[in-house]
Amino acid sequence: MSDYLMEARHTLYRARDNLQAAEETLRRARAAMNDVQKALESAERAMDAVKSTSPNPAPLSTDKMGRALRREEVEQMFGLGRNAIYSRIKQGLLPPPTKDGAASVWWQAELETLRGALMQGASPDAMRSLVSRLIESRAQIS
Repeated sequence: MSDYLMEARHTLYRARDNLQAAEETLRRARAAMNDVQKALESAERAMDAVKSTSPNPAPLSTDKMGRALRREEVEQMFGLGRNAIYSRIKQGLLPPPTKDGAASVWWQAELETLRGALMQGASPDAMRSLVSRLIESRAQIS
């Protein structure tokens, strides 16, 4: 085979490899755009929920606590993973879950109050204070 044909063959192989790499990059970019779209939708839902929340909670009653949320829903609400949720609890930035039978749950009203404070730029110390008040409110309704 002539040198010219060999060179053309190698060029063709390199072009094929480059095309495959570009297709993979495009696939990853589309996946990242999909993740960003989901994050934007979640942020929009959070902003809608924040409009009706206050960073200074009134004592909660069982009828005002809202739904009981499982950890997966809390992860989605705050955009955090399991380890991050429990790390924030340990830091006093999120309340610990309560027991509902065998399940651990968080109360929707508490979390919406915390999310509202976060969206308003509450400092970590303000968040810890808010979490403490929410936990105290639990004790008042028990």
